[in-house]
Amino acid sequence: MKKQAITFKTAFEADTELKQYGQNALAVFTLSLYLRLDDIHDFAASAITEGPNDKKADICYLDVNDKKAIIAQSYLSTNWTKEAASANKASDLNTAMAWLLSVGEDRIPAHLKTIAIDLRRALINGDINRIEIFYIHNCHESHNVNSELKAVADATRDKVRALIGDREAPVITYKEFGLESIEELYKSRDSEILVDEWLDIPASDYVREKG
Repeated sequence: MKKQAITFKTAFEADTELKQYGQNALAVFTLSLYLRLDDIHDFAASAITEGPNDKKADICYLDVNDKKAIIAQSYLSTNWTKEAASANKASDLNTAMAWLLSVGEDRIPAHLKTIAIDLRRALINGDINRIEIFYIHNCHESHNVNSELKAVADATRDKVRALIGDREAPVITYKEFGLESIEELYKSRDSEILVDEWLDIPASDYVREKG
């Protein structure tokens, strides 16, 4: 089957401001499209958790206004034609969710502790009713990765229930953002109709409508 053309790569590589985020650059690019962000740097500063001893959590973003959390694993290959991303990196999200939701606070690495505590508190207080789990990469998408992400979502559901008790659990979703899905996202954003110039069109007769 013929694979679709990937057009977002040009825009991604042309954005020099993204280069400072290294392996997380594609995740920032993708989530800026997904969340329709105006300020990617503000988002990156609050959401990127990747670093030494990050416990496999590259992105952890809380949006209490929209009542959701996004947890993401990111992978940027030098080869943009790989048939599939490593499913092991998708399963790494199990480790990330365990540290964010289950491990004792005294054991959580310092740079991850604040976001983990904030996430747990938001879930307990009912400020979050949706958790989105993403694996973002520049390879083609695969059934293996999708299966791993489903397993992560199922395990996360159990961890959340253990945390919040009998209260209604948030919706847990998962998605692989590989070349195909990022391209779809890019094209949908690119196809929005933006009015950047108004033209005066003379007319002698017209009907005024309001709605």
